[in-house]
Amino acid sequence: MSWEDRFHQPVQVPSGRPLETLADARDYILALPEAQQKTRPVLTATEALLLAATRTGPIQHAQWGMSQLIYGKPDGALKREKKVLKIGKRLAR
Repeated sequence: MSWEDRFHQPVQVPSGRPLETLADARDYILALPEAQQKTRPVLTATEALLLAATRTGPIQHAQWGMSQLIYGKPDGALKREKKVLKIGKRLAR
């Protein structure tokens, strides 16, 4: 297990220093309120971090998970999701 592995690019945090290592990301998650730690985005990011730290998953996935946790989904992804939902509703009728 290596929490000192570095992200390919640091994850910028709006109100703090950038997350450069898996340990930085772990500490960021552990500093969140307990209720927030149980949300889906946090759990997803945590799983990716654990997989990267144990070398059973790519570090890039942990980086993406942290970016999604901090910044949410990109606008384009949300629009595509809504479009798919609308198409699915029409097909279900």
